[in-house]
Amino acid sequence: MGGTLYLLLGGVAVLLMIGCSNLSILLLARGMAREHEFAVRAALGANRGRILRQLLTESLLLGLAGAATGVLIAFGAVAATKSILPTFSFTAEFSVRINLPVLVFSLGVALAASLLFGLSPALKSSQPDPGKCLQSGVCRIAGNARYRRAYSLLISGQIALTLMLLAGAAAAIEGFARMLRMPLGYDPHNVISIWMPLQEDSHTNWIYRAAYLDRLRQKVADVPGVKVAAIATNATPPRSGWEASFEVLGQTEQSQQTALVNLVGPEYFRALRIPLMQGRIWSEAESNNGAHLAVINRLLARCYFPHGDALGRSIILSKFESRSPTTISAPGIAVSWLQVVGIVADS
Repeated sequence: MGGTLYLLLGGVAVLLMIGCSNLSILLLARGMAREHEFAVRAALGANRGRILRQLLTESLLLGLAGAATGVLIAFGAVAATKSILPTFSFTAEFSVRINLPVLVFSLGVALAASLLFGLSPALKSSQPDPGKCLQSGVCRIAGNARYRRAYSLLISGQIALTLMLLAGAAAAIEGFARMLRMPLGYDPHNVISIWMPLQEDSHTNWIYRAAYLDRLRQKVADVPGVKVAAIATNATPPRSGWEASFEVLGQTEQSQQTALVNLVGPEYFRALRIPLMQGRIWSEAESNNGAHLAVINRLLARCYFPHGDALGRSIILSKFESRSPTTISAPGIAVSWLQVVGIVADS
């Protein structure tokens, strides 16, 4: 998600610059309208620094007002979002709230933007010429000439930033639409995964554990409306399994040769509609007997069996071990070669 979040942050930054440029134009227009006032102040003895401080204070007050409004809208949006979410949408440990460091950062950006984009209008308005500006007609002509270039630069910058933001938004939308159309290799629709907690001392023998899980699966499969039920140590891709090193019989082990390993029942691929590319899936009897069989995906077959001879080859999970109470594997799985009987699509 890192790249997407940086892109979003860049879009927000460009949007902030567009808004600040627009506000700078308004401050310039306001400063031009108040040149007579500043000329009178200068004639009465106010120096440039005093006028500059007054204008920056006004810009800072605008920024604070905008930041306070944004914070109130943020809190209101979070509360509204939480109110429309279905009950128990998240676990009890999950909390949707305004993050304090992000809030402080946003307030700091608001204050910095207020000073930065209010500085140019303040510098231009803090140098009135009392001799000219006390004559309204001369002041207006001089003011128009002085501010026209600043207007042109700010408006040009706004247009350039807006075009860049629109182009970035179009690219982001296109990428998001392409991501939605990307084939997953499995079908997540109408599928639900249920985690079953197991006590440390329950069904510690692999045969009893397998029979117990099979009874659970059968009970679920008998529920009206359920088409297929499957057992797995981890449910849905892409993080279905845990990383484990493996060796291929007859091949020299490569450095960092690892794969995601998942212990699944034979119905797993049918439940997620993961297509079988070659070979077969083990049978229920083989599963109950703890046969040392493996199904690999197409990517692993292409990387480690480039000649297309993966079926019938053997691999070993040399560092694989049971992870009680969640996982109790078939006896001898860590010291036995597993025969590859099937190749499924990547998911």
